[in-house]
Amino acid sequence: MLPERPLLLVCDVEDTLIKIPSSSASAHRRALAYGLCAVTGLQVALPLGRDGHTDYTLLCTALAAMAMGDALSEEVFALVAEGASACYKQSDCEDWEWCVLPGVYSTLSVLREHSHIVPCSGAVAGIARARIERAGLDGPLLVGYGSYAVYGSTRQELLTAARSRIGSEGMPWPLEKTVVISSCAENLAAAALTGVRTLAVACPQALASASVEMFEQVPHVLVHWL
Repeated sequence: MLPERPLLLVCDVEDTLIKIPSSSASAHRRALAYGLCAVTGLQVALPLGRDGHTDYTLLCTALAAMAMGDALSEEVFALVAEGASACYKQSDCEDWEWCVLPGVYSTLSVLREHSHIVPCSGAVAGIARARIERAGLDGPLLVGYGSYAVYGSTRQELLTAARSRIGSEGMPWPLEKTVVISSCAENLAAAALTGVRTLAVACPQALASASVEMFEQVPHVLVHWL
């Protein structure tokens, strides 16, 4: 049972908490392609991960271009995610503490005193959690309550899943007590459509409830929303 907190903070992992190295982005795409080929025999060249997308939508886009859009069932995607996660963990093993963006460690330590902080990632769970753990962020983040790419997942659905996981008595966490923190304009826009407050970090072009230039400024905004 989690202690009561006034706010649920749903934080994007990639480029908000951690700057993903290009080598890891390439390993991520290779792992997804490997997982898909191992399960279906299909070989695809996956595009770069795009803002506002998840691993599920990237695979759908690649398969649709091959007129194979119906190849990705829920069962197949689960197997692809499992294979991709295992492949990624073997191919990208470096320590990631140097990739954590400035102010993140200290700020998360402050925020966890009055908020539940859950990670949100467009990557499948095995890959996202490996990144979080290698970056040393599995302490302040409630990784087990995080929201990661699953079959059919869009960015809006990731947020809904996060609220459902941390809710109580069968009810999702209240919208009015939820804040999405991201550096991606597309992700912030998707979140805003659900009715939650949004906080843009180093993303001046985003239409958000509030914005800051650096992650360490986040508590100064949230204190007014408690």
